[in-house]
Amino acid sequence: MPNWKKVILSGSTASLNSLTVTNGITGSLFGTASYISPTFISASVASFGFGAGTSVSASYAATASLANGEVNVIQATIGNTTYITVNTTVTTGTTTIHSIPTSSYSSTFIDYVISDTINSRAGNIQSVWLGSDVNYTETATMDIGNTTDFDWDVVIAGNDIKVNSVIAAGNWNVKINSRQM
Repeated sequence: MPNWKKVILSGSTASLNSLTVTNGITGSLFGTASYISPTFISASVASFGFGAGTSVSASYAATASLANGEVNVIQATIGNTTYITVNTTVTTGTTTIHSIPTSSYSSTFIDYVISDTINSRAGNIQSVWLGSDVNYTETATMDIGNTTDFDWDVVIAGNDIKVNSVIAAGNWNVKINSRQM
């Protein structure tokens, strides 16, 4: 098992070799810490919603802890893949839920759940584009209630792929996790 996947319930001496912060980070350590093998971590803080032009990086991290809580990341890029989450409410008509630059990616994979007060479904949309052509498919669970008033459409608009909700009636809560490649 890779060292970064190990959960340590009690540990030894923890040390922080290097940390560079711009625009501040606040936090605290709960529990005990133990050694993690050297790892390079670099992230654009703009991707995490802290503002353009700032960054957080660590060239060597030697601390770890068991954290009780949650991390809410709206957008992250790992290698050649960008991950995005959206949580919104839409109503009758066509609404763009997610927009993707065609020049940066060639496909998107979206896991979703839609619901109103009595209806719900979950599913996946896979799409691919090349030039002015776009193809997509949706795979979904069976409805709880009736979700026929909610549909998806994926289109090219200018320099972007638009993932649209198409609503015949009602107010719908839409949650997506999107992965662009």
